[in-house]
Amino acid sequence: MELAIGHTGFVVSDMERSLALYRDTLGFTVMDDVERAGEYIETMVGVPGARVRTVFLDVGGHTLELVQYLTGQGTRVEARNCDPGKGHISFWSKDIQQDYEYLLSQGVEFVSPPQWGPTGGAAVYFLDPDGITLELHYRPDREA
Repeated sequence: MELAIGHTGFVVSDMERSLALYRDTLGFTVMDDVERAGEYIETMVGVPGARVRTVFLDVGGHTLELVQYLTGQGTRVEARNCDPGKGHISFWSKDIQQDYEYLLSQGVEFVSPPQWGPTGGAAVYFLDPDGITLELHYRPDREA
């Protein structure tokens, strides 16, 4: 079997609120915005009666999929970063301090300020409107 990453997907509760972060604040580009319903989507996701809005965003060559369940909504999952099953996605930053300060000014919630490691790199976790963990990551030897 030969596999490659196709996209990363998150379920969100309010697409417009999520797009305010991902598209407007982070600057990701919307590639597609579609609604799906019917047997295909219900069977694929295992949710009877599911009707979803799916937005695909370009994140520097990687595709991020946001899915809002318009029918068949679930409940928000509360998990700590140490809980099995909890994930995150990391974004390379050219200037983590500047990006951190900008996102703070936009009302983005952070777990902590950027944490600097012994090799000169830094990382910081922040949260999207649904509490999904996102990360800014800086390494001096890596271009964003």
